Amino acid sequence: MAHVLILSLVFPPDSVSTAQIIGELAVDLKRQGHAVTVITTCPHYNRSPENEKRQPLHPYWGKLLWKSDYAGIPVYHTLMPPKSGRKLWRALAWLVFHLLSTVAGMLLVRKPD
Repeated sequence: MAHVLILSLVFPPDSVSTAQIIGELAVDLKRQGHAVTVITTCPHYNRSPENEKRQPLHPYWGKLLWKSDYAGIPVYHTLMPPKSGRKLWRALAWLVFHLLSTVAGMLLVRKPD
């Protein structure tokens, strides 16, 4: 059994197709007996209130990191400002995600295989 860490900019409850595909991959890996942990962003792209209601996020590190459960898989959601057309703002949001996900991965996730 492997411990798999999935790092993705989108994951359910976002309802964009990439999030759904990565969500299905995580569930399939878990079904095969692997331990799976996901680090992603807070819902910010193609948001679905219905999906967010089914998968509520709970504060974990104040406003920087939230935690949810997706089919028994722990999911950590980093701060992600709303999408903007401003290139500098988008670059900063991307950097914030990568910094927070690196710290969260090092502190919260058992050493992945």
